[in-house]
Amino acid sequence: MKCRVFSKGRKTLMAGSFFGPTAIWGVASAAFMGAHNVATWDPDYEIAKNRVTGTLTVTYKKKDD
Repeated sequence: MKCRVFSKGRKTLMAGSFFGPTAIWGVASAAFMGAHNVATWDPDYEIAKNRVTGTLTVTYKKKDD
């Protein structure tokens, strides 16, 4: 079984960093997120870490064929 582990809210933070002097960090984080999604292509589960609330959210992603 494959899983993808990521920080919840990462896309929001990345989008906010595209503006202003931190734009290079936004581009870099978008590239790394894209590479991570390709490396964990078609996962069975997604595990989202929420560092603010200290919780994990596990989502089953596989569809029955």
